[in-house]
Amino acid sequence: MFEQEKRYVSRQVNEEVPMQLQILMWSMIDSLKEKKELDYIQIFRLKAKGDRVLIEHEQEVPKHRELYELEKTKFSIEYDMKIYVIDSVAYSIMIFAEEY
Repeated sequence: MFEQEKRYVSRQVNEEVPMQLQILMWSMIDSLKEKKELDYIQIFRLKAKGDRVLIEHEQEVPKHRELYELEKTKFSIEYDMKIYVIDSVAYSIMIFAEEY
């Protein structure tokens, strides 16, 4: 599940989410995979708050929720975003929630 060789990003995510943030979200999934079983859908909520970017990473089964706080100068976003990373066994894709 979420194999590195079969990872894709929607065109919209690729255009609007900085590459560093995309890589960071994939690495958060990899890190979680080492600790517990992964749900087929990973949910990321990104929020710009002052000079910080807040990232909430969660899954439903088994229940997991983690919060991260980053410097906005390194990981800049223009507006709040909700991103799904979905594993279909054949491949994994990162998309905006509204694309689902």
